[in-house]
Amino acid sequence: MGDISSEAIADAKVLAKKISMEDYMSIKRFWERRDYALIAVILRRYGLDFKGVTYLEMLIDELMREKEQKKVG
Repeated sequence: MGDISSEAIADAKVLAKKISMEDYMSIKRFWERRDYALIAVILRRYGLDFKGVTYLEMLIDELMREKEQKKVG
């Protein structure tokens, strides 16, 4: 589990730096609906593969934390 966690967090940090605001907002919308296929399409644009639901949950949580922290800070 640690490997998945560290990989998801690292991927989220990189993604947070380069994702467009439009794609980020789309991911947030798709996440609310748990539309994994559409999230996977967006992630693929940024060179990330869908590696399972656990990975995706950690990635999205960290991505949102990074983006929200950037807004506040």
